[in-house]
Amino acid sequence: MLIQISKDLQGKLIAIDQDGKVVTFNKPGFQGATLWKNTAQKAFDEDMGFELLNGSFHKVSDKEIQRELDRTALPEDLPTEQIELMKFIQESPELRPEVMKMTDIKWKYLMRCAMRGKNIMMTGPAGCGKTMAAKSVVTHWSVQTSTST
Repeated sequence: MLIQISKDLQGKLIAIDQDGKVVTFNKPGFQGATLWKNTAQKAFDEDMGFELLNGSFHKVSDKEIQRELDRTALPEDLPTEQIELMKFIQESPELRPEVMKMTDIKWKYLMRCAMRGKNIMMTGPAGCGKTMAAKSVVTHWSVQTSTST
């Protein structure tokens, strides 16, 4: 069971499991485990969530939680090539160079456009990473297409 820690519109800390149910803090009984609010606050500050294993909570990164949620959200009635492409795009932020300061959603959009053969116009000042992004996309795209054929 995966649990994401976030804040609601009023800024109040909340915990939501992978089924969309709210997990209450400081109350024993959630499958035999207690999620403490101060522990959840520390996890939120570190961009972490929790996984319930063997009756206790263990910290996991938000990226791992999101990857698992994305993986389970794929429809199964699509052709296998389409599912492979969707998985590649969803997992593509892991391929982004460490020094590149680009959000996951922008990187996914860049990879999706490249995989679809769409033109991409990147603008920005000199040294912001346009060429690095383009080279990274080409490198990872060529690896993906060589493994899928």
